[in-house]
Amino acid sequence: MRDAIEFFKAALRNPLEVSTIFPTSKYLAETLLSNGDFLHAQHVIELGAGTGAITKHLQKKISAFSYLGIELDHQMIQYLRRNFPSLRFEAGLAENMSNWAEPATVDLIVSSLPWTVFSDETQEKTIAAILSTLRPGGVFLTYICANALLYPQAKSFVNRLKNGFATVERRPLEWLNIPPAFVYKSSKR
Repeated sequence: MRDAIEFFKAALRNPLEVSTIFPTSKYLAETLLSNGDFLHAQHVIELGAGTGAITKHLQKKISAFSYLGIELDHQMIQYLRRNFPSLRFEAGLAENMSNWAEPATVDLIVSSLPWTVFSDETQEKTIAAILSTLRPGGVFLTYICANALLYPQAKSFVNRLKNGFATVERRPLEWLNIPPAFVYKSSKR
């Protein structure tokens, strides 16, 4: 309940940075993460860590030394640092992840970013940063809520994925989330 309250407060503070007032459900988090190879991943980045709805599932799969969480909201960063003291979190834009990660070294990037509220420029810069940071063969996991797929920015985002990655797979709809969402798994060339 505490996570939901913190998430709701963040949505009210920054409505253009948080695309929904509901945190990611455990079912969507599990579906998202089931598409990653955590057995062999040495370096994992989470974009838009929020209140840790996905982080708490990630933490069970990785060592503390291989994780970096990036979150724009400074109050959320403090919340994450208190609740996940063994993990590293940095405050900033996802497009600036090169400030904390070496190019072509990350095995897996997991994202809860609100792609449909991003401008074309922000989408382009963020995807370019993801591609630059992932190692060859690295995987990018994200999701888009089903209702948001009607937005032009969702279509632009999916096209950018298809233009930048070797493969892009859309997984079946995860119904046990508010709202239901599709997971996208994209692999770097």
